[in-house]
Amino acid sequence: MMTRANRAMVQAMRREVTAREVQCLELYYVQGFNYRQISSQLHINVSTISRNIQRGERKLNRILDLARAILGQDLPAA
Repeated sequence: MMTRANRAMVQAMRREVTAREVQCLELYYVQGFNYRQISSQLHINVSTISRNIQRGERKLNRILDLARAILGQDLPAA
């Protein structure tokens, strides 16, 4: 069962990270695609892939930093 803090963190991620950023992050980190493969899959420029991944990472890191501060617990470091 998720705690209230966990639910708030998931809601923040859904609110802050765009669908395109999620797609790029998932293809890169979960599926193991490189930027060129993601570009081919999504039909967008490699530089756009890079920007989406970087923005998504920054947003997720800010959310995790806030969660660490609020919870005072050891969450995985970025």
